[in-house]
Amino acid sequence: MGVNATERLLAVGWDAADGYLIRRMLTERRLPVLAGILGAGTWTPLDGYGGLGDDAHWTSFSTGTPPGVHGRFHFEQAPVGGYQQTMLRRDEPGPARPWWVDLAERGITASVLDVPKSPYVPHPGVAEIVDWMCHGADSDDPSASSAELHRLCLEHRPHGAFRECYRAQHGDEAIDRHVAAVGERRAAFSEAATTWVRSHDHDLNLAVFSSTHCLGHRYPSGEAGPDPVADELKALDTHLGELIEAWGGDPGRVVVFSLLGMHVAPDAGPATEATVRALNRHWLQRHPTIGWRSAAKILRARARGTRGPVPTADVFTPVKLIAPATAIRLNLEGRERRGILPASQREEVLAWLVDHLHELRDDEGEPVLAEVLCTEDAFPGPHHDALADVVAVWRLRCPGRVHTSITDVEPDSPRPSTAADHRRGGWMVTGAGLVPKAGSMAIDSLGDQFGSWLGVGQASAAASTVDTADTE
Repeated sequence: MGVNATERLLAVGWDAADGYLIRRMLTERRLPVLAGILGAGTWTPLDGYGGLGDDAHWTSFSTGTPPGVHGRFHFEQAPVGGYQQTMLRRDEPGPARPWWVDLAERGITASVLDVPKSPYVPHPGVAEIVDWMCHGADSDDPSASSAELHRLCLEHRPHGAFRECYRAQHGDEAIDRHVAAVGERRAAFSEAATTWVRSHDHDLNLAVFSSTHCLGHRYPSGEAGPDPVADELKALDTHLGELIEAWGGDPGRVVVFSLLGMHVAPDAGPATEATVRALNRHWLQRHPTIGWRSAAKILRARARGTRGPVPTADVFTPVKLIAPATAIRLNLEGRERRGILPASQREEVLAWLVDHLHELRDDEGEPVLAEVLCTEDAFPGPHHDALADVVAVWRLRCPGRVHTSITDVEPDSPRPSTAADHRRGGWMVTGAGLVPKAGSMAIDSLGDQFGSWLGVGQASAAASTVDTADTE
């Protein structure tokens, strides 16, 4: 089938490039290429998932399904019934395929370069490379759909594995080396992508730059002193112009997008643990029967020398999540291996927990949480409880103490964070020839929108909606 040369599409992702920062830099005229696209085009906010990071967003983008359907909420995730978190891979928790493979089935050829967290399904109509220079690669070694792409990767990829974006950099020299290494990777990726699109004529060209993600975690933009993220965005803007020129298509059919934002995040760990301990104590004081039953289970298990997890006295268990959010599981009998809470009480306990989370206040009497989400409502689907029962999103500041109607909670070591983590703030800029279907769009509907622009309607059979509430 294919499309006419004038209908080809170039889509460029700037991973975790915060929409608030992009807007500011556009106003300051520091992104001239992007501003040129937007001048005759459209800015569209992208509706993301509260409290969730890049794994959930990129997998939703590529599969056209929300997290409750594809089941990938976090880069580390415990299996249902367990508490030991392990690294997820792109084929977990279940089979899925990206929407560009569905397009290829309809005759639309695609070039897909380094989309993170996406299922890799080789198809003769798709030239694809994964785990090349993305943030959070599944493997140190990239996978390519053709020998030609693999050679391109080897020719342009800087030597050695790159893990520095997961480590805090201290001292000017270390920071300078880190920023330079990220810039070297970005320049290599840009040169390779430019070479590829110049010499290959695909209907869809999709490439994702990861450098803003790698730098964004460590150097929050807007802090005093140098601003590596803003500098990196200016470099990406220059590379965008080079890529458009090499592509040779209609500039009005260019899409630039980021699925989520990045902001200085509170270190919510101490406050989370102290708060959940207080809620556990209060619930068990009000329901001593559950505490007695739990104690009896623990004593029987120890007396028998039972192998495996010993029952716990906790009704609520916090689950590790990205910095500005807290995930909480209910320890249900029959679902959790250490469960003590009868399943018949789930709705009552869940409502009690949500009410008390909404009541949390800081020293000034302001709410400390921006959102409290029940996963079965916020992320519907067969895997809605793959992560937790509740996700609580902290406001973008670190509380010294947390006040509840039960008791005042003082974290063991409250401290502000100098790192950044994800928040809502996704965006899409489209050229004059591309009109979005709506004023704002769900992450998992972008594949269908791209398919519509390529003249084939929905890219996949999946359709969904997400919560569109904004976060500070």
